[in-house]
Amino acid sequence: DDAFQFLSRASSQGNIADANPDLALCLAYRGNVADAHKLLGSFLEHVVELRHPRLYVDTAIAGGLVWSMAGDWSAGLEHLEVARQIAGKYGDDVRRARLAPHLVRFYTWKQNYDAGEQILQEGERLSARLGLPDVAARTETERGHWLAEQGRFTEAVEAFSRPLGFFASS
Repeated sequence: DDAFQFLSRASSQGNIADANPDLALCLAYRGNVADAHKLLGSFLEHVVELRHPRLYVDTAIAGGLVWSMAGDWSAGLEHLEVARQIAGKYGDDVRRARLAPHLVRFYTWKQNYDAGEQILQEGERLSARLGLPDVAARTETERGHWLAEQGRFTEAVEAFSRPLGFFASS
């Protein structure tokens, strides 16, 4: 509740623009997915008006979970791809890596397995090179989802099993 209150005050008073993506996540985790989705949409419009590329990417990273929970796959995929292009343009490999698990999930839902595989490889390569174990674990989890959706269940179970140690220790 303390984090929610802090983010809510920061967002409503306009003191910390970066609070909005995290506030949307808090709302979604608290079960207010519709409000989170609405906040995310209006904030993305504001970010575009501000022409603030880093904030757009960070909002898309947070939005990956909100769009997933809201079932808004088309808008989510569109924003995630734009964010990936922005992060690539600015050489921001950390943010590109953090986008990867979300993109894989959305491409899997759209049954675009080739694009999903390309993003999986990119996410794995970036998270290994940059030493991002949380991103590596999330990407491997999405590999399991990607495999399961293709009916490759034995491989999916193996992929789901690999990051268990990371998640159990964090």
